[in-house]
Amino acid sequence: MPEYRTFTFEVYRTPDGEPTCSAKAGEQDCKYLMFRKWGTMPICGDSGHELYRRGPDGTGYLIPDRECLMWYGEAK
Repeated sequence: MPEYRTFTFEVYRTPDGEPTCSAKAGEQDCKYLMFRKWGTMPICGDSGHELYRRGPDGTGYLIPDRECLMWYGEAK
C-alpha cells in the first residue's frame, strides 16, 4: 500500500516579486540549486537544466527552470 508525504519548501522572490532560486543575488539558498562546469554553470538539481540570471549583464537573480517543482507553472 502506498504512503503519501507532503513536503514544504522555502521559495524566494526578487524585490520585484519575480520567482527566483535564492534570497539574494549571487547566493545559494535553494537546496535544489547545483552547479556544473567546474562550478561555473548553475543548474536546477531537480530537472538538470541550466539556469540563467536576470539583468542585462547576467549577474542578477537566478531565473528558475520552468520544470522546477517549486515554481512549476510560475517561472518566467
